[in-house]
Amino acid sequence: MSILILAVHRSGSSSLLESISKQGYEQMLEPFGPYHNTVSKYSYPLIIKNNMVVKHIVDHIPNGIDKTYIEICKEMSEQFDKVILLDRRNIEQHLLSIINVWYRLEVSGEHIHGRWYHDELPKDFINQFIQANKHKDLYKQKSKIQRISKILNVDISWYGDLYGEDRNKSLDIIKSWNLNIDENKLNEDLHPKWKGGMETRTSPLL
Repeated sequence: MSILILAVHRSGSSSLLESISKQGYEQMLEPFGPYHNTVSKYSYPLIIKNNMVVKHIVDHIPNGIDKTYIEICKEMSEQFDKVILLDRRNIEQHLLSIINVWYRLEVSGEHIHGRWYHDELPKDFINQFIQANKHKDLYKQKSKIQRISKILNVDISWYGDLYGEDRNKSLDIIKSWNLNIDENKLNEDLHPKWKGGMETRTSPLL
């Protein structure tokens, strides 16, 4: 079975990719990501094999391909047996997660994964991020995955449900995907005790 994960940034897609790959699946991380220097490694369309799982961010466009993100996502989805869509409902927490990544990459030099506290993010950095309109990229991605969901007729799976404390709810989501995997093992691997992410110590910054 081949599995395609179509996702918005910071929606738990990398963790899902890793967890599925533990069950004998070859993984491919963002083959057309502009920051992975993968242009020479992957061509479009991808060569898909059995027992392969691929994570693709919805608005990534392969280099040199004159097609829209909708055309790319639709064509890619037709190559796979199963398609999973991932996003986050809580926009404020989602935006803070995005800002945290930029802060760690540009300022602190810390690894982007793992536990973190939103009050570690300087208010000046947050304000500069917003004033530069970088937050609009997230809103555009969220709008795009909603459109892809309608076109592909695939429901979006939500980060808060998949990685939340209610493991029965997360298991129901996993079962709805109907993958050829050990669903209980995947549910355990996605348990929030293993997941990095934001912790709250004070009131929200935004």
